[in-house]
Amino acid sequence: MNQLLALPANSFRYKVYAFDDTSIMFYSIPKEAVKRGTYNPEWGRVNSTLSKSDKLIAAEVYGPGPESVEGPVIAGNGKEIEVDGEPRAGHIDSDGQADSYSFSARTEGDYTLIVTGDALVHIDLTDKDGGPPYPTDRGGDSDSPRLGLSMLRWLSAGKWTIRLTASRFATYSRGTYTLSVRKGRV
Repeated sequence: MNQLLALPANSFRYKVYAFDDTSIMFYSIPKEAVKRGTYNPEWGRVNSTLSKSDKLIAAEVYGPGPESVEGPVIAGNGKEIEVDGEPRAGHIDSDGQADSYSFSARTEGDYTLIVTGDALVHIDLTDKDGGPPYPTDRGGDSDSPRLGLSMLRWLSAGKWTIRLTASRFATYSRGTYTLSVRKGRV
C-alpha cells in the first residue's frame, strides 16, 4: 500500500506534473483488479503513442529532439544577450516556464554565464543544434542566484542558446533573475 501514497505537492525530490490520461505512461487496468461496480471503461485503454505532455517532459529531461514540440510558455525567446553587455532581467512565474536567450561567441575560449536574483533556477546551455558544449557535458547547472550562479564553459565560436527554468530541485520556485554572459573567467 505504501507504493500508492501520493507525493507531497511541495516535494523537492520529485517534479510533479498534471495528470494526463492520454500519456503513454497511463497503463491499462484490468476490470478484475478493481472493486466490483467502480470500474471506469477508460481505465482499460492502451495508450500507444506519446502524448503532448510526454513529449514536453522528455524534451525537458533529455533536451529538445530533432522535431520541434509545442511546449511550455517560452519567455525571452529570440532575445540576444550581448557578451560583456548589460544583464537581461527576467522572472519565473509559473511551472513549466522556460526562458530562452541566445548569444554569439565571437572567438573560442572561456565564457561565464552569471545569474543573480531570488528564483532558484536551472540553466541549460546548448549549441545551435541543441547539443551540449562538448560530448561529455550535460550543459546544465542548478543553484540559487541569491548566492550567485555562474556557469563557466569553454566554447567554440558560434551561436549558443541559454534556457532558464525553475530548478529541478525546487520546481515550484518563483521570482526574478538577471542573466549576463562574460568572456573569460569571472
